[in-house]
Order: sequence, then C-alpha cells, then structure tokens
Amino acid sequence: MRFAAVLLLLFFASSCRKNPIVAPPPKDPRTYTWTIDTLEYPGSLQTTMRDIWGSSPTDVYAVGDGGINAGNMWHFDGTVWSPINLPFGSFALWKIHGFSLNNIYAAGVRFYQTGWDSSGNPVVSDSSLLIHFDGTQWSEVKHNPRSAFLLGLWGNSPLDIWAGGLGALYHYDSTGWNRLSYPSDFAIQDITGFSSKDVYFLSYYYPSSAYFYWSSPNLCVKS
Repeated sequence: MRFAAVLLLLFFASSCRKNPIVAPPPKDPRTYTWTIDTLEYPGSLQTTMRDIWGSSPTDVYAVGDGGINAGNMWHFDGTVWSPINLPFGSFALWKIHGFSLNNIYAAGVRFYQTGWDSSGNPVVSDSSLLIHFDGTQWSEVKHNPRSAFLLGLWGNSPLDIWAGGLGALYHYDSTGWNRLSYPSDFAIQDITGFSSKDVYFLSYYYPSSAYFYWSSPNLCVKS
C-alpha cells in the first residue's frame, strides 16, 4: 500500500508539471465594460462633480457643486448614487480624501453674506471649508486662521493630512490643523505624495488683481 501511494503521488506530480495551471492575463483596460451614472441634483442649475474617493466598491463619494453656492455630495453604495444633505449653508466642495469608511475629509469654500451694497444687493464673502465624516455624520473642522477657498487635499495617514488653496497651506497632525506659511499670490490646486517627507503641491500664480482663479500651473515640491 505504501508503495502504491508513492506511485500515485509521483503520477499526480508529473501531471502537474506537464499541465500547469496558467493564470489568465490581466484584462486590458480598453476591454472594460463602462457604465454611465448621471448625477443631477434637484433644483440645481448644473451638477459639476470635481473629485471622487471611496473606501470600497460599496462606499464611494463624489463632491462638487450644483450651480452658484450650492455644494453637492453624493454617495454610491454599490447599486445607486444618493445625494447627501450637508448643513453648511452656501458652499462648494473641490476635494475629498479618506482613510476608512468612518474617517473621511472634504475641502472647499463656504459663502456668507457680510452686508448690503449701495444698490441694495447682498455683499457675499467666502472662507475655507473643511468637513469630516466619523461614520455617523459630517461636521465642520476648526482650522484657524481661515483662508479663502481650498482646492487641494491629501493625507499620508490619519495624523498626516495636507489641505491647500489660495495663499494657504494647512497641515493636520496630533495637535490638530495648523496653518503654515505659503505665498499669498499662489494657490494650491492639488496635493499628492508618497510619505510624510515626500509630498507634492500643484500650484498656480494668483495675483491679487486676478478675477479668475486659474493661471499657468507651477509645480512646488515639499520634501
């Protein structure tokens, strides 16, 4: 019996060598099957989504705005996209970044009325907006002193997060959100990195006389 068992093992080993199991090659992205989901916020002039992030195929967020001063956020549960009502007044969101389904940040701008002009029209100003999701609700994050709009957001870990915008750069660590020195005529448009000591900022020149908030990009590196 022992001799027969040895012969059987040798037979299967030989068969495996002659007919190895070959893993299928990676699928070419050009052969993917893409679907289109149209996001339309009720009552908005338009729905412009600017960034997307997810912790899993059943937990994906998209942020942007639905026209003037109308911030939008959508959540995908693997089946449908649903709008999320955020209690922050008039605002817009540009970036979203997270670390798990119960630790997510989003950045943008909030608008508020400061008074009336001589013609009776409202005078509107803006300030930076940072919000956080703890798995239950979205709440505003304190980051004093505030700046204007925030366009960039990225984190290496839950205790190493960067946010930037018009003349502003913020860093989050164990002490909270702290504003760092950054040229007032430059705006950080995007942030990415590979470690706490290897972070990149995509920035553009934004002189105080500029009306529009875009210009030629300049790459700034923080190491």
